[in-house]
Amino acid sequence: MKAKELISGEVYMVGPNDSIAHVRNMFMKHKTTRLLVYDGKPIGVITQKDLSDAYSAERTNTDALHVSDVMTRKVLSVDADDPVVRVVKMMQLGHVSGLAVQEKGEVIGEVTKKDLVRYFAENHKGEVQVKDLMTKDVKTITESHSVFHAAKIMKKHGVGRLVVMNDNKIEGIISEGDISMFQGKAKPTMVTFIRKTLTGLSKRSAKSYPTTVGELMHENVISVREDADAAQAARMMLDKKVGSILVVENNAPKGIISKSDIVNHLASCVKEGL
Repeated sequence: MKAKELISGEVYMVGPNDSIAHVRNMFMKHKTTRLLVYDGKPIGVITQKDLSDAYSAERTNTDALHVSDVMTRKVLSVDADDPVVRVVKMMQLGHVSGLAVQEKGEVIGEVTKKDLVRYFAENHKGEVQVKDLMTKDVKTITESHSVFHAAKIMKKHGVGRLVVMNDNKIEGIISEGDISMFQGKAKPTMVTFIRKTLTGLSKRSAKSYPTTVGELMHENVISVREDADAAQAARMMLDKKVGSILVVENNAPKGIISKSDIVNHLASCVKEGL
């Protein structure tokens, strides 16, 4: 299969001087997670991850920013006739969620992780189980934490979502996509905590944010068994329009399988006729 045969959607573009509010509207209108930044030629991309990373820096009013302030200044591309093997390796090595597809010097589309998940679901049925691909180190957070703290954890650990826990119970999940659509404008306030100690009173100040993880998280968590066919899990991601599925055992998170895990697996088993 060639790169051009993997393309499933249109390429949507914004300019470097467009507002982040416009980017959010484009994300919602076109149900996409990434936009090509164009200024006479492709000069970068802006993704939901870029917006989430902006919040990790505690930028409480991202709507005042422009695309050029937060975009990724790297556009990786493949040729329309490149085989899927090259597409997979380029995406993995470049640590990107999509590649521009060019034909005769013109961008004709994009291949995204979603397209490779669809390829995997259709061509690798019954080959591996979820447990063979899943990430076992599941990052968690509580619903009382701020969305800014959630963004920081995601950026620090290079993950796209966190499982929300409360007393060892799964309460929900929050993703970069959820945070990217958050229009946080209120500034944090300083709160002072006072407690008694053996030597007297102890004071500690901390920032308090008006929006918490619990307000943005999705409570309806999609899960799968670890012994399920990984291709079926990939199909679930496509059908449910999610970027990952939680692997649960005895009502506790045992792992998580994401689009990135599937791309990494495809890259690890690259061979003739993939």
